[in-house]
Amino acid sequence: MSTNQNNRIKLRPFQQQWIRSIVSNRQTFILGARQIGKSTSVAVAAIFIAAGWTGTAQDVLILSKDLRASQQMIRSIKRELRNTESITGEQIKDPRLGSESRIALVNGCYIQAFPGNPDSLQGFTGTVIIDELEANASNGTNTEEIFSQAMFVSSANPNFRIVIVTNAGATNGFTDKLLYSDEPRWQSRRSAFAITNTNVYDAYPNGLPKHIQAMKDQLGDLEWQRWYMNESVEGAEQLISELQLMECTRTGPHSMPRGGIRILSIDPGFVNNPSGVVIVEYGNGKANIIHSDHWYKMPIPQQLQNITELIRQYSVSKIIIDQGTQGWGMAQSLKEKYPTMTTTRNTNTNTRDREGAALQTLIRERRLHIPEHMIDLIEDLKLLYTDEKQHINLGLRRVSNGCDVHGDAADALLYCMEHLTSTVERTSNNIPRNMNFNPIENRLW
Repeated sequence: MSTNQNNRIKLRPFQQQWIRSIVSNRQTFILGARQIGKSTSVAVAAIFIAAGWTGTAQDVLILSKDLRASQQMIRSIKRELRNTESITGEQIKDPRLGSESRIALVNGCYIQAFPGNPDSLQGFTGTVIIDELEANASNGTNTEEIFSQAMFVSSANPNFRIVIVTNAGATNGFTDKLLYSDEPRWQSRRSAFAITNTNVYDAYPNGLPKHIQAMKDQLGDLEWQRWYMNESVEGAEQLISELQLMECTRTGPHSMPRGGIRILSIDPGFVNNPSGVVIVEYGNGKANIIHSDHWYKMPIPQQLQNITELIRQYSVSKIIIDQGTQGWGMAQSLKEKYPTMTTTRNTNTNTRDREGAALQTLIRERRLHIPEHMIDLIEDLKLLYTDEKQHINLGLRRVSNGCDVHGDAADALLYCMEHLTSTVERTSNNIPRNMNFNPIENRLW
């Protein structure tokens, strides 16, 4: 959002429509394309609600994919607060209180960030804004549970609202059912919401901006349909887009502090299923992939010898190995030779969902560098997908030597994620529609 020469907030018509919908309805659902200003509009609406400009002042609870994403929304709201205070000449924010997760207002209300899980809202009441609902689904979180908890929190007072802002999701996912299902339960839910659907061409009727046209040229059809045309996508959904992977090769390598760690992670494989190996260096919340490989049809003694050489070559300080049926013997050998360095783990749905969410966060925030020559690792990462139950899985590809690659290097990279995030970062409808608030509009835009 910007201000024009007349010291007014510059909003496009559809953004004004979103804000009016949020402040005038108890339940609002905004389906919007990427890069058209959803976050800015939500930030302005949150200020209106918390400041009491639409009726009774109330707390606003921001729920996003994870705490970092919610804190990013808090930063956007702080920026719009400065603009609003400059225009109105009023002191809205309490300068003595607040944090990166919380904004305190002079009227005693607050706007607070929460991580994307239902339990985080327990004990709180107020207006709930769910930012990018379908991103929570990709995070392995049950969107139905998030919605239910948000309904409970916002039901404490008839003036409290629930606002859902999102991109499209998978066919038969929450957003798809809310908008299109003929089931009575979903029809009932749909009737309670004021719904807007703004795709990228609605936002830019006179033609796409150059940066979005460039994006369209690089994206696949499914990605464009989902992220910019607001269309539900069939079946499994790729966890990490090709564009995001491209960004990983352009971002970095990141500088590492003294004392940063280097982890060798291996997904053991034998016969036609290769072992996937990666070495990651990590520090200051950022990571570089410094080695990646597939070992095809390699005997265990040779794999152990290779690991010893990689530890020496890259000064590895930690080993992570999956000790499933195929890897148990190798894991025991590594524990005997490197007892203080070796950590074994077992893959299950919960661990992979957590690891995938951590990997998504690193990539989304441009904190992971992958050298562009690591083509096999990049191809493996393309095999990560979310299934119809919103769990993270790996697909299969066949390489020229006849072996099946089950995302083995990507799996090895996932193993590092839980260690990094858990060990390293641990320390480091009663409101009337069409409410008239023209005096506020006339002052701000």
